[in-house]
Amino acid sequence: MNTLSTARRTTVAVLAICGPLLLAGCFPDREPDVKFKDYVGQSVGKARDGISADLNAPTVYRAIAGEGYPGETWKVCFQSPEAGTMVDPDDVSYDTSLSAVPPGTTCPATDAHEPVTMPKLTGGTYGKAFAEFKAAGLTVTAVKAYKDETREPGGSWKVCKQDPAAGWDPPANKAGSLTVVRPGDACPDWYETYRDAAKNPRTPPPGIHVGKLCRGPGNEATTEDGTAVECMRSPDDDRFRWQE
Repeated sequence: MNTLSTARRTTVAVLAICGPLLLAGCFPDREPDVKFKDYVGQSVGKARDGISADLNAPTVYRAIAGEGYPGETWKVCFQSPEAGTMVDPDDVSYDTSLSAVPPGTTCPATDAHEPVTMPKLTGGTYGKAFAEFKAAGLTVTAVKAYKDETREPGGSWKVCKQDPAAGWDPPANKAGSLTVVRPGDACPDWYETYRDAAKNPRTPPPGIHVGKLCRGPGNEATTEDGTAVECMRSPDDDRFRWQE
């Protein structure tokens, strides 16, 4: 018997059988396509949970211009893809999105599809910042600005630093942090880590100047000539530098 010929005939036979049925049974590990549901009119939270059951979590946009992150109770006005679209759940690169408006707001005729980034929360209260982070679907870790702080942060405490910083997209790992001080306290400079001033350096470490590379987005410092600067991403080279 010609073993090679037999093998070729077997291969042809398998292809002939599997050709029309590739999605049905010859590759049993492959997930079948799913029909994208209609989420318009639902809350963002319910729609996000429904989509995430089969696909990547959706990107959420504002359907109207404004400020604030679309919360769980916002109403979905537009979606991508359209309802009824067949989607491959194994395609990890497939993007879905929702555009929403605040509760009680009428959906616009045209989707503004406004990208949402984290708002500036520094200088405000921990309670408000906590609510904004939760609305963005983030877990929140409260960080005491001073190492020797003995009290636990409350809603009226002041936010000195936020991560993710203002203007950034919510992170994929959904983790966020807020660095806070007691009401009435000044936010410490980056090198002042103790409430007990005697434990801090008397003067800022030398070498801080505008444009110098830095670590820790949102950290604040004072240059040797007294200029207040913040560690921010530079638009020139996308690296973190001290900027006014």
